Amino acid sequence: MKKLLTTTLLLSLMALMTGCGGVDPESYIRSDYYTRGIGLYPGSPEEDPSPELIPSNEYRNIALNRAAYHSSSYDYNLTAQLVTDGIITADEPAYMTFSTHDGTPRLREREWTIDGGPYSKNTLKGEDVYMEYALHNWAEKADRISFSGTVAYDNKLAGKGYTITLLGSKDGKQWVELSSLQGKGLPGTEGRHVIQTDPNKQTERIAYNTRNLEESMTIANAGNYSTYRLQMTMAGAVEWSFTAVDFFHASEQIEMLASKHFGSAWMSSSAGEEWIMVDLGSRSSFDKIILNWIHKASAGKIQTSDDGKQWKDIAALAEGDNLTDEIACKGKARYVRIVMQQAANGIDYMLSEVAVMGRGGLVPQPKAQPAAEGKKYALTGGAWRVQRSSEVEATGEAIAAADFNDEDWIVATVPGTVLTSYKNAGAVPNPNYADNIFQISESFFNSNFWYRNEFTVPEGFKRERLFLNFDGINWKADIDRKRVEGHCIDHRFPPSAK
Repeated sequence: MKKLLTTTLLLSLMALMTGCGGVDPESYIRSDYYTRGIGLYPGSPEEDPSPELIPSNEYRNIALNRAAYHSSSYDYNLTAQLVTDGIITADEPAYMTFSTHDGTPRLREREWTIDGGPYSKNTLKGEDVYMEYALHNWAEKADRISFSGTVAYDNKLAGKGYTITLLGSKDGKQWVELSSLQGKGLPGTEGRHVIQTDPNKQTERIAYNTRNLEESMTIANAGNYSTYRLQMTMAGAVEWSFTAVDFFHASEQIEMLASKHFGSAWMSSSAGEEWIMVDLGSRSSFDKIILNWIHKASAGKIQTSDDGKQWKDIAALAEGDNLTDEIACKGKARYVRIVMQQAANGIDYMLSEVAVMGRGGLVPQPKAQPAAEGKKYALTGGAWRVQRSSEVEATGEAIAAADFNDEDWIVATVPGTVLTSYKNAGAVPNPNYADNIFQISESFFNSNFWYRNEFTVPEGFKRERLFLNFDGINWKADIDRKRVEGHCIDHRFPPSAK
């Protein structure tokens, strides 16, 4: 093989990665020099590849890729993070409503029967009950469902028959019976467990026998339904518990979680008073705020604060039907909060993007790449960038080209996960603190991500063969390497790479 004719090597890497980590700029003389605490980078501070957040006086959108917080979110996908990710949409995102005959369960309970976990379960009490899955802005075609659970019953009243029915609807109003299970006795098989009316034995208790439900229902008239309802009726039934409800089409299980869809918008859990807050990183000056709505607030205000506790009103939200509001308002603060007091259409707020135009704030500056040591050139820090694959139209070959522009990508922390990079760049709050994890969008990180790096090969590395070695990948990756003036650079991959 001929020697390399150039010292520049371009590398692009697409990987699916999630996780968390952080940086703590403490003194080097403390006892935790090498052990920095749970969830923090464990090595020497000098080896920390995280970027440094530095002040900037450039006039720009100082809210872009800054940590945002919400008063509430409809689910774990449509969170505050999405109002500063730079992605603007006018389309309603996909989301799911889970309800029962008894109302809408708490947020954390809505996906328990479709999350794939064997221990989470939804419990329904009564003789005539149902579970309903309403898919908003998407539909699924199922030709079979299966479910796992139990039913506890009163021996004196049960045994007179049961009916389990699956209904489908395309509008949530008109229903079609898709499948049904019926019997004259008890459903399922005899259970091993007996439930108590008072498991703490504080009062008089009544024991109920149980039946195990492991059933499958074939759908003859399968169609693209946006709402499915599983309805159970049985005299003497006291409590129904379901750990799994699985939907299938052509023998393949259908993913029913809304996190498989990505729509860049925050959605509130109510149409009452709600707020979105952006942490600019430092005290900054601004003269205009731009709001890109999907479901608008008809009344509200903009506030600022230096400590996130004491707030000052600086402007009212714009009236009218325009979904893009440009509000002239001069301010100087670290925190900006959008307070919504009344929904224009009476339904939950949806806000795609918040832009704060001004000067100040913090921007990530990459950690300098370490110098070569002998025959090893560690590619940590440096010019690594990361971007969600949905926001990149170029192919791997194009991304690996020398003229590719990645300026709008996030400065990446390598080694580190995608979430670590976004946290260290200031785009999301520290997920290890308080309930910050709920400010971060599950659907945003449920994706492939492109990694890109551009670097100069040291002079002493101009030899016939050069190995590109990946010490570890979390957890899989497709590697694209660029040929340099017609000559190929050999590389090595870890066992987990493809």
